[in-house]
Amino acid sequence: MSDIIDVLEKSRDLTKVNVSMLRSYMEKWNVDGYHALIETHVIPDFKIADFLSEQLKIPRFYNLGSNDVSESALEKVSYMQARKYCCLPIEIMSDQSLKVIFADPTNNQVIEELETSIGMKIISAVSSKYEIEVAVGHIYSPEQQLNWIFQENS
Repeated sequence: MSDIIDVLEKSRDLTKVNVSMLRSYMEKWNVDGYHALIETHVIPDFKIADFLSEQLKIPRFYNLGSNDVSESALEKVSYMQARKYCCLPIEIMSDQSLKVIFADPTNNQVIEELETSIGMKIISAVSSKYEIEVAVGHIYSPEQQLNWIFQENS
């Protein structure tokens, strides 16, 4: 998959000036394309998710809740990983792959790290960063969240 800026540029949803500004921002602040878009507010995160779903032909999830998530899928990705990668595992598929909702499904490094960590192939879906962060906070149990806090501080 290409960088998100490349995908937006090819679709002509970003001007050359926007692309140049975002690339400069990425270099100056050492962030990836997704975070450059989010931090500069060039495109709102919900529109980024809509666009990625359409361009990459992957499912777009809205208003995430516990009904969207299977317990067995949730056990595969720790709270720490969900926060770090801004993702939410939702379902173990029949082929034993794991469907995971990402804010930035174009970030191959994150997907590969997660696949290596959990030992499963990832099938990507997309939602907005905000929706994922809220869902992760509500769906993971307080115990899982506290374990992460204690690990961070030890």
